[in-house]
Amino acid sequence: MNQARDLSVSTAAAAAGDWLLGAGAALIRAPGSLLTAAIIQLMEQLGQHMGAAWCCVVRADGDDLTPSYLWSRDHGRTPPPAALMAAWSAGETSPAALAVEGAGWVVTAPLGDGGRRVGALVAGLGPVEPEAAQASLPVLTQAANLLQAAFERLDLGREEYTLLRTLIDHIPAYIHVRDTDSRFLLNNRAHLDLMGIKTQEEALGKSDFDFFPEEMASHYRATEVAILESGQPLLDHIEETVDAEGGRHWFLTAKVPIRDAHGQIVSIVGINRDITEQKRLEEALRQARDEMEAAVIARTAELADANERLQQQIVEREKAEAERARLQEEVIEAQRRAIQELSTPVIPIVDGIIILPLVGAVDTARARDITRSLLAGITRYRARVVILDITGVPMVDTGVASHLNRTVQAARLKGAQTIVTGISDAVGETIVDLGIDWSDIETVRDLQTGLVTALKRLGVRLG
Repeated sequence: MNQARDLSVSTAAAAAGDWLLGAGAALIRAPGSLLTAAIIQLMEQLGQHMGAAWCCVVRADGDDLTPSYLWSRDHGRTPPPAALMAAWSAGETSPAALAVEGAGWVVTAPLGDGGRRVGALVAGLGPVEPEAAQASLPVLTQAANLLQAAFERLDLGREEYTLLRTLIDHIPAYIHVRDTDSRFLLNNRAHLDLMGIKTQEEALGKSDFDFFPEEMASHYRATEVAILESGQPLLDHIEETVDAEGGRHWFLTAKVPIRDAHGQIVSIVGINRDITEQKRLEEALRQARDEMEAAVIARTAELADANERLQQQIVEREKAEAERARLQEEVIEAQRRAIQELSTPVIPIVDGIIILPLVGAVDTARARDITRSLLAGITRYRARVVILDITGVPMVDTGVASHLNRTVQAARLKGAQTIVTGISDAVGETIVDLGIDWSDIETVRDLQTGLVTALKRLGVRLG
């Protein structure tokens, strides 16, 4: 019964000296920045050589036991809480092997600091014979000694780690460091919150597959494999993710390989910036543009249809010259009004913000139309901020500047603030050369920046 598994555990105990010697040397050689990765590697080797189902380091957090540096033969498997509790109770001062209902045999060795237990190394062997479980205790004890020495090295760098932790936890981004197998070595507070966990220990040794949908985790892993193969960083990469509550986010991601003294890639640091709100604004602008274009197309089609009907009426009533002249005059007037409306379109973007894009030359007659359309738009949409986009105005002289100044003053009397966007290089040089004073008018470089400024005026915070 269970002879194959018992043989695996016994063989692991017999061969412990060889691989433990190598694991100890790796821990000694590992620089401080790679010590966590070396510990994770040791846990994987320990589980493999012992034939265990899982192994981890356990520490007490009040009445709770927190597993860290978890390795499991079945990906994503977590140790049974009853097994951890039983191991913690049984192995306070010395290694112990015990049978736990539903978990099989569990072995544990204490991790001490000056005679005081600060944690435990625990492994789940499953359904093996008691002798096999007892035979694994020397291997486990030696591994616990190596781990304790490694943890003491980590404690020596605690001040630097605390400084690094404070820094990355206050950077407004999601930061994570992982080994070449995509297992987490370090995560800042924002990234831990995104994955729905509280402590760094809960992430150590785990990967994206433990926290994110498989499709997304596979994509993240593929980008890291590409970095390992090419040696090149991944920059300005847009990708989608979900938080612990299922909310969807868009990230602008950068992943950079970290190399050791020999030039070998040993880890990858990733930085994600949340651009979800920016994507939503871009979508809103796209929809507004599409709606405006659709309205122009529809109106143009209406005018074309009206003109076609008029031509048919002209052919049918060729002798009715007076009537034809009247109908032509009506069409001309309708076209003039349509062109006037299209030359000064007022576009509501969000509640309290409207945009008036100008294209073409601005003369006295059109300037009056611009002012009237702007004031009517402020009243109609109850706008508090007006974006006047002059990207399409080819030239600005003293007359145009005077018209725009009067338009801004009129908007101010209506209680709306005006932002001018889209000043081209040529227009900017003309304004300076003519000595036109626009010091009282707020200007920004483009429409997108103007929209961000307008949203801030209304107290809307962007992600």
